[in-house]
Amino acid sequence: MDFFGAASQNEFTPEQKSGEKKLTGFSLAALVCAVLSLLSLCTGVFAISFGCMGILFVILARRKNQPMTNANYISMCMCLVGIILGISLVIYVLATVIIPMLTDPEAFRELNTFYKNTYGVSLEEMLGEDISGLLPNL
Repeated sequence: MDFFGAASQNEFTPEQKSGEKKLTGFSLAALVCAVLSLLSLCTGVFAISFGCMGILFVILARRKNQPMTNANYISMCMCLVGIILGISLVIYVLATVIIPMLTDPEAFRELNTFYKNTYGVSLEEMLGEDISGLLPNL
């Protein structure tokens, strides 16, 4: 500061000294979606959804001519991991549970017995008569 209390041109604000960029709304939304994508991996579909939304928010943050921050890079990586693991889980469940249940009568009986012992109602009752055409003939 000079004699009259005005800031000189060589002085910087604390934000400018550190070189850090502010976290925008889209960047924060992308980071939240990335965390939710990793936390919801056990569902598969929600992990994929949150991951796609997170990548969309990163793109929107970049479209507003904001530079890519470290938070954006981290969000993008976390979202990609959530999407890849979510897709892997969906493929695994399709290959090990759904397709064998619909094609193999013995696998359907085993799953039906497990479901009835666990939840007290059979899988056939739970699915209803609408899906009976898809189930294997017992």
